[in-house]
Amino acid sequence: MRTKNKPADLTSDLLTESLASNLLGAVTVTNLALPYVKKTGDGVFLYTGSIVAAKPGTSDVEQSIGKAGLHSYVIALNKELSKSGVFAGIVTINTYIRKGKPGHMDPNVIAKAFEDLGNDKKAAEVQYH
Repeated sequence: MRTKNKPADLTSDLLTESLASNLLGAVTVTNLALPYVKKTGDGVFLYTGSIVAAKPGTSDVEQSIGKAGLHSYVIALNKELSKSGVFAGIVTINTYIRKGKPGHMDPNVIAKAFEDLGNDKKAAEVQYH
């Protein structure tokens, strides 16, 4: 969910609605899958972050708050799960995504960052530029 509300216009209702898509959905799905993934002793949870988590603008404050929360959640989750064989990682996308645009903006190229993170399982976060 992407909105254009200014920080001074933010309400708890707007923020609650935004958090549902930017943070709470990820937490809910993770909690549902985690017991099954832990039983395997191996597994990967991958999440999508955004530059707005660290560099919020005046028209993306709701998304910024949700993505900052998601970032913190994933980093902490990976620390918790590290001894269990389960990996949690986040690809923070620091560029626009443009289908059909050659190079680093192409979603197929960006997908490779997710594949690499899930295979390498070294750092909990990859900054994609």
